[in-house]
Amino acid sequence: MVEDTETVDNRGEAETASATREVADSRRKWHRRGTQNDGDSHAPEGTPAAAGDDVAASLSQEQRALVDRLVGERVTQEQAKAEEANVRWQRTQADFANYKRRNEQEREQQGKFATLLLVSELLPVLDDLDRALTTMPESVQGLPWTDGLLLVDRILRGTLEKQGLRQIEAVGARFDPMLHEAIIQEESSDYADDEVVAELRRGYMLHDKVVRPTLVKVAKHVASTE
Repeated sequence: MVEDTETVDNRGEAETASATREVADSRRKWHRRGTQNDGDSHAPEGTPAAAGDDVAASLSQEQRALVDRLVGERVTQEQAKAEEANVRWQRTQADFANYKRRNEQEREQQGKFATLLLVSELLPVLDDLDRALTTMPESVQGLPWTDGLLLVDRILRGTLEKQGLRQIEAVGARFDPMLHEAIIQEESSDYADDEVVAELRRGYMLHDKVVRPTLVKVAKHVASTE
């Protein structure tokens, strides 16, 4: 019994000593870790800890520079797209304006052409009215039917003039092949060369286009024999 008691006491002392050593070892380890952390936070330049901080800072600057460059390139691309879209829009607007102008001109030309065809068909009617009025005997002038004929002539000419028809002035003007058609040339000492001395058939213009030239007699100047 005495030996058993001593064995138990020896075993307890050994376990206590082992636990005490483990606690001491743990305290030393935590102390060393704290000392290393405090030293790293205040490490001077050139130490491994300071070099790590510099690397982190340099990487942040490179990243910011990369972001700035990418943003600048994207902004430039978007500006180029906006300018291109603006140019296309302006070109479309110009094309549409040209289309409208051409369309209006075509409609105007079509309207003038239709009026030209109608006027061309009515010119013989005006010629007949001219001949009837210029050859009308004095004995019938002033009668109701002759007054009615004069009224028809006046109304018809007024309607055509509203559409742009006008008579070509010929007598006394210099012969113009664009406006006149000479069928007779008469020698005369009273008129200059190529002066229109008589109108044989009236000519007309519709706006700025000749519908029918005036048939005229043109003078050829000769010296007087007197």
